[in-house]
Amino acid sequence: MLDGAHNPQAIATVTPEIESIAGTTRPPRAAVVFAAMHDKDAAAMLARLPEPWPLVLTRTDAPDATDPATLLDRLPPDRRTDAVTAPDTATALRRAAALVGHGALVVVLGSLRLVGEARTALGLPPA
Repeated sequence: MLDGAHNPQAIATVTPEIESIAGTTRPPRAAVVFAAMHDKDAAAMLARLPEPWPLVLTRTDAPDATDPATLLDRLPPDRRTDAVTAPDTATALRRAAALVGHGALVVVLGSLRLVGEARTALGLPPA
């Protein structure tokens, strides 16, 4: 699922819809690939994601993208155990799929550019 939710309000709006599709069970049936730009409130965005969902924090190729290690530092300490980093979008998508397995949902959030890169990595035409 690709959603350009790139601010805390958008994350808060889309999360219940994703939960209705994927649920909030353990083991999780959804993983999130997340990236954000420097000017975004990534901590507030990340705080609105459901806790059972593993996170793959990455960066886009934009010069103003936040580094995945910085995103990890912005997570509450108890959420860091469910988070991994990836150096780029394609790697992040593979890691997210591996975390939740076949048939589960991989959700791409946090950046419109990330959605575009994910579409390219997945071989989808431009939107």
